[in-house]
Amino acid sequence: MFAGSGLPAATLSDAAVGGILLVSSLTAMVGCLLVLVRVLSSVLRGPLRRLVRRAVNADLPGHAAALTGPAAMLVGAGVTVLVQSSSVFTSALTPLVGLGVVTVERVYPLTLGANLGTTVTGTLAALTADPARVHDTLQLALCHLAFNVTGTHHRRGYLDTLLASQTARKASPPIYSQSRNRKMAHCLS
Repeated sequence: MFAGSGLPAATLSDAAVGGILLVSSLTAMVGCLLVLVRVLSSVLRGPLRRLVRRAVNADLPGHAAALTGPAAMLVGAGVTVLVQSSSVFTSALTPLVGLGVVTVERVYPLTLGANLGTTVTGTLAALTADPARVHDTLQLALCHLAFNVTGTHHRRGYLDTLLASQTARKASPPIYSQSRNRKMAHCLS
């Protein structure tokens, strides 16, 4: 589409310009993530860090503790609907896990909820189609929803949750404990 539309005296090929843009964008992305981690670590210090950690990682009280995972999925879906991007939501969670503010056990259902919440964006986009095509676009959006619901249901299984927590424990031994893994597997199964 844009081939040959550059500056006539430019000596760089399209592949060279593409490579420069790729390296520049990856450098900018890594730089932004580093700044995000630095800002979050400076904001989340002392009492605020403990408060956020306690609030985000807390289980529901009493007999409702078994519903902590599904409740976290609803929160993940809700936040994703608000920001209209599961990528933004999960990208914001990643540094919080790295800082130890949010546990992997809590991020897992939040991310699954974000996967469900992202289908709302597709459904809204389907509703903006030409009235003669809304049936087709809505059918596709509902297929997307059904696919994500089915995938989330299968991914919420006991084995997947246990494997995810064990992988996290191996990646960062001081943060994750055996008792926490058993508790998390009980809550999400």
